Amino acid sequence: MHLRAEEALARGAAVGAATAALAFASAVAVVKDPGAAEDVVDLCHSLYTCGVAASSWLGVHWRKRPRCDGRESEVLVLTPPAYARAAAMFRRSMGYFWADAVYILVCRCGLGHRPHQWAERLAHHGLQTVANLSCLLPGPGLEARGCLLALAYLAEASSVPLRLASLARRAQAGEVVSKLLRSATLGSFFLARLVNGFFCLYQLHAARHHLAPTTLRFQLAGGSAAYVLNLAWFFRLLRSKTSRSSSLQ
Repeated sequence: MHLRAEEALARGAAVGAATAALAFASAVAVVKDPGAAEDVVDLCHSLYTCGVAASSWLGVHWRKRPRCDGRESEVLVLTPPAYARAAAMFRRSMGYFWADAVYILVCRCGLGHRPHQWAERLAHHGLQTVANLSCLLPGPGLEARGCLLALAYLAEASSVPLRLASLARRAQAGEVVSKLLRSATLGSFFLARLVNGFFCLYQLHAARHHLAPTTLRFQLAGGSAAYVLNLAWFFRLLRSKTSRSSSLQ
């Protein structure tokens, strides 16, 4: 069982990494701009992961499941087909994050180029790896862990207007379009990452009796760190939007 899970994890991550690398190379060949290619590939990743997470959560339901103390209680889980879809997405997404981390390290250490927000991206990819691994490996509360991670992946919705805003800026789109996309980014970031992030931590606490103590500690630490990172990103976006508005007055 453990071997099959690890093999599925390795295969899924390899598919995700290879797809990301191929998509990035194709985008660079078309747009001739590595920065724009990053935006395009990340936009595709966000649309895919958020779409799968949202469709998976349409099948969420309460079910009685064994707890670590030997008793049973209700916990939120996904239907088996929804869990299978979500788990496949988690593996591929992790491969994408690993591919992006390798790209950043090659650019930073080998080429002397600093990709946009490279340090924050590496921190995010590290935290996301902990989250994905702690929700994919066998053990107590696997169904509940998968449900929680699908909920957390709804945060990717905020990356859609963020990347569209970056592409619009590169294309020198009008100020009206740019302003709308910046506002959409700020609003979606607040809802998808801050409000939803708080709800994720609440649901993690509610499912605590179904998780192994070590897994629970990892997820609480990783989830809290991710929330702090998202909070810092949100205030950076807010300052950027405020400064742009002031400069136009």
